[in-house]
Amino acid sequence: MRRREFITILCYAATAWPRSAIGQAATTRPLIGWVSGGGRTASWTFVEAFLEGMRDFSYVEGKQFDFTHRFADGYVEDCPCLRTS
Repeated sequence: MRRREFITILCYAATAWPRSAIGQAATTRPLIGWVSGGGRTASWTFVEAFLEGMRDFSYVEGKQFDFTHRFADGYVEDCPCLRTS
């Protein structure tokens, strides 16, 4: 391999490497949402059981996934996404 060919390959590798590293750094964790028409106190045991099950499968909140929860506290009319029909 001649010197000029080596320098050309080295320059291509140097310009391509940072782009691939930036692309990998931009990955995001999956977001799991918990939506309930009931109150927080009635539904929280289900949320805790779900998170415990995720931990049993070695999924840690904030590391492998993000988790958010919303409760309508019985006021389903305030949350159109919870309406059944």
